[in-house]
Amino acid sequence: NKFNQSLSFAKSKEEIAGLYALMAIWNPGPALEQIKRVIDNKPKHEALPLLIMREVNKLEDWIYTPKLTNHKPSLYPMIDEYLDRNEYEKIKEKNRIKHLKYLDEFLCYLDSLQNKIQPELKDYLILARAHLNLMANRSSEALSLFAKIEKTANPSIQLQKNMELALYNCFEKKITDNKVKQELAQTLLELEKIARK
Repeated sequence: NKFNQSLSFAKSKEEIAGLYALMAIWNPGPALEQIKRVIDNKPKHEALPLLIMREVNKLEDWIYTPKLTNHKPSLYPMIDEYLDRNEYEKIKEKNRIKHLKYLDEFLCYLDSLQNKIQPELKDYLILARAHLNLMANRSSEALSLFAKIEKTANPSIQLQKNMELALYNCFEKKITDNKVKQELAQTLLELEKIARK
């Protein structure tokens, strides 16, 4: 195939990593194997944040779109127009299980990277891991990870962290509880501070 042909012309590990990064970006399906090859060949590849976020976004589409909109994920062909509702629900549940399994596999790999990546990506990786844990309904793990994000982290990381914490408090806790109100108020104050910067 064309990819293997291109790979045969690569003269360095950096070029090999670049080709795998392009393949991962073009891949509409799970791209963990390509991401691993990028990191194997160039652990500090500049496309790493993009590749991680692209996989997170795919998982959001695969898991949340059917759940929240009752539509198929945007990256899948139209299968439901030929199926009755019961058959579609069976396929949807089978896919949900498959995607949650892939989420766990991807998350496990991200966990293994925590001490291998460049320090400036540390908080970014923690944020991605926390988000994936929330997607998998593992809130205690997610909250533990959110707490590890440095106060000096990039403002965009702080913003995302605090938005997720606000949503978590709204949807997962009893909003009339005084402690929850205080946590939510603190999170909203943090968001306001970030917005004013």
